[in-house]
Amino acid sequence: MPKGFTIVASGLNVQAHTETEFNKAIDALGAGLGIFAAEECDVILMGGITLGTQRGYVAEQEVVAMLSRQVGLPVSTAMNATVEALKH
Repeated sequence: MPKGFTIVASGLNVQAHTETEFNKAIDALGAGLGIFAAEECDVILMGGITLGTQRGYVAEQEVVAMLSRQVGLPVSTAMNATVEALKH
């Protein structure tokens, strides 16, 4: 790992792969991301497929923008990184 680079990980506590569980996890994202601001992270990259697969890419981008404003950090997703990479 490069000097000055740290990985801080957290989970959404999804108990089962159901729409109800995924929606509960998505709705709790804002509170869960506070740990990253507390750890003085520079950026948040959300992995996994929960948000994009449950609500679609456009909705994912709307939620990510709202979360970024809420926590005061740049927020992106694995799906968005893939889309951006395919543009190049």
